[in-house]
Amino acid sequence: MLTRVPVNAVARAKYAKELPYQAKTLNMVLEDEQRMVPDIVEWRDLDNVIHRSLEDAFLGTKTVKQALDWGQKEMVSIMTR
Repeated sequence: MLTRVPVNAVARAKYAKELPYQAKTLNMVLEDEQRMVPDIVEWRDLDNVIHRSLEDAFLGTKTVKQALDWGQKEMVSIMTR
C-alpha cells in the first residue's frame, strides 16, 4: 500500500477527498511509522548509509561483507563526529 501513496501535500489532499477511509488508515500507518524512527539528528545520514550499503550488496558492486563493513565504518564515523 505504501508504494502507491501520494507524498505531495496537494496530491495527499486530493487522495483524502476521493478516498477518505483509505486516507485515514494511511495517516494512522504513517503516524505509527514516524514513531519508529529514532529522534536523532544523524538519522538521515545513517539511513543513506544503510541504503547505499544494501544497494552495493544487492547489485553486486561489493560483496555482502564488504558492503556491511563499509556501512559499519561509515555509521561509526557519523556517530563520532
